[in-house]
Amino acid sequence: MRTFSILLLAACRTTTSIPTPHSTRTETGHSGSPAQFYPPADVVWSMGEFGWTSAFGAALALHAEGLVIGAPGGDLDELGIPQVWLPSRPYTGGHPQEDWFALENPTTWDRWTDSQYLGTEVLAPGDVTGDGVDDLLAFDTVRPPRTTGYLVPGPLGSRRVHGDDPGVLPLLGPHRGTRCGDVTGDGRADLCLDTGVVPGPVVDPVTPTVTWSGFDPSDARMVAGDLDGDGRNELFLWDRGGAAVRVLTAFPPGDHALGTLATRSISAPPDGSVSALEIGGDLDGDGRDDLLVAWLSDELGGRVWIVTDPAATSLEDAWATWEGAANAVAVGDLNGDGVDDLVLGGEVALPGLDRSGTQTVSVLFGPLHAGRLTEADVTVTWLGATLDGDLPDGFGHALELFDVDGDGQHDLVVSAPREDDGTWTPFGRVYLTTGPWTP
Repeated sequence: MRTFSILLLAACRTTTSIPTPHSTRTETGHSGSPAQFYPPADVVWSMGEFGWTSAFGAALALHAEGLVIGAPGGDLDELGIPQVWLPSRPYTGGHPQEDWFALENPTTWDRWTDSQYLGTEVLAPGDVTGDGVDDLLAFDTVRPPRTTGYLVPGPLGSRRVHGDDPGVLPLLGPHRGTRCGDVTGDGRADLCLDTGVVPGPVVDPVTPTVTWSGFDPSDARMVAGDLDGDGRNELFLWDRGGAAVRVLTAFPPGDHALGTLATRSISAPPDGSVSALEIGGDLDGDGRDDLLVAWLSDELGGRVWIVTDPAATSLEDAWATWEGAANAVAVGDLNGDGVDDLVLGGEVALPGLDRSGTQTVSVLFGPLHAGRLTEADVTVTWLGATLDGDLPDGFGHALELFDVDGDGQHDLVVSAPREDDGTWTPFGRVYLTTGPWTP
């Protein structure tokens, strides 16, 4: 086990930046889009200089103050290693600096009883504490103790925050959440967790007033958005036990069976799991948000279903389907033509490459068509660094599309939390490509 003190961490922080990879080597024999090694990244962040297992980029979230990066580590055995970061602007790349926001474990941290993988999930839920400033949540989904995460009220700034600092609220039970806005209809932002809904403003203790029973939150995926176009968000929650995406629109206080609480359900094939659940963008051009479900099973393989019909009752009735695995999905206008594009990240096998398990990010420029989406619809595929049997770098594990520089164009963020540069120490990297982007 590696140990590093706070002084060593501070001493290692310099202004040295990481060289940005710009390789555009095309793989021969690839019948679809050009296959390139890594995107033309404008900014690269890394924890490689510190030499420890940080899994930098295991989770990403978009906060009002910028991009939040989770780095849950895995072999850290003393206090002083922040596990959630927010880089300072303007973004210049390199490794964490003193003016970055940093969240780490409590000052009384005990490696045997406290969270050791804080940052496996991060969430920017909006202003759930009701003070007019956006807040931040970080979770431990791997080996959480009684405290499974923390809610940090904003503003974040360039503070260094511990889990037991005044004002930081511990989370007891939830592993994930989603930004949901005002789903309860009281005019205030709510906190939606896999254990239930906490109406805003959130106070200590963080206790859901609407909960669901007979449901295993450890495999939950959830997202909120306006699929039916009525101006109010619905909450979509993957229920593996019921093999369905549950759609929640009413939130009466108390504990409820999830199937009973749901207004309706979108069934899925049995014996599968959902790796990503997203809503947003308009891939079919009907003026409403679309629901994207990345699903995987041993029998049927991977699928990404694009659901556009608010009355859909089965994923098999989706408007379009990508037949391939995906760890992450994102929708936005990457090339600046006014039409939403689809970005898929995950561990997939590409036709012609014959490398099952290759880490990739694939971009499908819109407008897309209904039905089956194939490699012929892919504009470009970016490959992870590891193609020779070494430790996979996790390229495409997390994706985000947002406007970094305020120019009105979407920018793409891709994480590779197991990047190790051949050292077998997965420190991780995060890549930012500013838009508009064209191949």
